[in-house]
Amino acid sequence: MIEFFRIRRLMVRTIVRIVFAMGLCGLISCQPPASTGARVEIRPSFGPVRDLSHDEAAGGHILRKHVGQTDEQLAESSAGSTARAGILI
Repeated sequence: MIEFFRIRRLMVRTIVRIVFAMGLCGLISCQPPASTGARVEIRPSFGPVRDLSHDEAAGGHILRKHVGQTDEQLAESSAGSTARAGILI
């Protein structure tokens, strides 16, 4: 009978250690990769990336007219631009 409890205690300890190790591995895998000092550029896979600062420097209006606008202001601007372009909605 004493042998049974020693085996059971050994099994419980082993299971607890395995669960702890798996949990630790799970936590480590959820961490972002360590920074190596190199700049990492993340690009979306759904379309081309365009740096709008080049347009702004060339006299564009992308950031100045669109960033910081409310949805209503953007809708008004969009309606005006389609009318200017001759597009009827």
